[in-house]
Amino acid sequence: MIKYDNKSIYSTKRLLFETHAPMLTINKTGLLTMEAIDIWRYTFGFEEKIIIDNDPIIEIEEEKIIEYNVYNIDFDELINNTDKEKVIKMHKYFQSVEPTEKNEYTGIFKDKNLIFITAEGFDAIAVDENITPTLYKMANNSYIFTNYYQPLYPVSTSDGEYMALVGLIPKEGVWSFERTAKISMPLGFGKMFKKEGYTSYGFHNHTSTYYSRDISHKNIGLNFIACGNGLEKKMNCKKWPNSDKEMIEATTSYYINKDEPFATYYMTVSGHLNYNFYGNNMASRNKKLVENLKYSTAVKAYYATQIEFDKAMALLLQELETAGKLDDTLIVIAPDHYPYGLTFKQLNEVSKLDRSNKFENYHTTLIMYNSKLENQVIDKVVSSIDILPTIYNLYGLEFDSRLLMGRDIFSDSEGLAILSDRSWITAKGKYNSVNKTFTKTTDEEVDEEYIKNINKIVNQKFSMSSLILDTNYYKELGI
Repeated sequence: MIKYDNKSIYSTKRLLFETHAPMLTINKTGLLTMEAIDIWRYTFGFEEKIIIDNDPIIEIEEEKIIEYNVYNIDFDELINNTDKEKVIKMHKYFQSVEPTEKNEYTGIFKDKNLIFITAEGFDAIAVDENITPTLYKMANNSYIFTNYYQPLYPVSTSDGEYMALVGLIPKEGVWSFERTAKISMPLGFGKMFKKEGYTSYGFHNHTSTYYSRDISHKNIGLNFIACGNGLEKKMNCKKWPNSDKEMIEATTSYYINKDEPFATYYMTVSGHLNYNFYGNNMASRNKKLVENLKYSTAVKAYYATQIEFDKAMALLLQELETAGKLDDTLIVIAPDHYPYGLTFKQLNEVSKLDRSNKFENYHTTLIMYNSKLENQVIDKVVSSIDILPTIYNLYGLEFDSRLLMGRDIFSDSEGLAILSDRSWITAKGKYNSVNKTFTKTTDEEVDEEYIKNINKIVNQKFSMSSLILDTNYYKELGI
């Protein structure tokens, strides 16, 4: 274990005067100090110091032709034609980012269908061969991810969706997804697929205006239908929580039999807390299916909610097969966050990992399932911000990998999972930003320069994600 000071990035001085990192600042200096800092910054103004990596851009060797996932952006011209200091720094940063290469996975799902699901409260513990057989089948076939991490950010489910659908790190202290409704989002999920002639619907079986999804999801190109703007005419929206299975029943007709391919998004709600049998409609509905389990009441109630989600997935697979679309559809399922309605003790009743561990609590399951894919185990460290660029590469979409904070999972880039307090995980180990310790997970020697470099990368990703919101940067690029 290395005790690492890292004064250049997260010293107390930088947190107080140069860096906007509320969660890390609270952990290091206390809540009252952070509140005082907020008041000071609100009163007198604050501009975060931007640190640009000035490493030289890698030149492509002539004898080796490599294709990258990039747009043809002339950053030098953009720099010369603006006087906006922040934007100039951003241009220099994104110009310096190494893009991901196109690879053997590029375009293997070109013109195929996609169903992308952010699943409320979904977790590795929800995958059980006997309790949730459909989820078990999907999680253990096709692409099997052993090192997927789903970090929890302050705006909970909305931030979980944001990372998956936008590919950026949420800005601390604001509702990031809501903010995107007012800026240009050309790399948003729906817009990217609509450019390719896809039908792109988004569905949610709860209130359409909650977290301002009615405007944020529309702005990333989704034809968004939820309870309150149309879905209530198709299903019962008066339960709490509502049924994922009923949502599937009510919505597949919107897209499944169309001639053009579809890229459909679902935000589920059946798995929502609280996990009990007296205030949770989905837990009560499936109570008989879990009453003989040898777990605490809360864990049984949690499984009951996930059974409803499992039923929804079983129905979805059936509907796709009936329509003759199953073999030509990739289904992606990611959690919004771990089920924090359960205590660590309750999670550990059924988890294979120690969920009280800072890092293992976020170590969970990502599903990418297609009925025709051969099984492939992916051990690379990945997280939710990697999903969007991975999907774009799999579908052969033209995008610029430098402009998203995640990386194509199937590229040769180093795997990196970033937690909300700026701690991180790579294949070499885990860095705790609060106590500044690095714990190796391999026998490979890791020096302080490596830790310093990853900290710099993490800090830049937070800064650039925030600035993209603040400056309407994609509009500045003209993409």
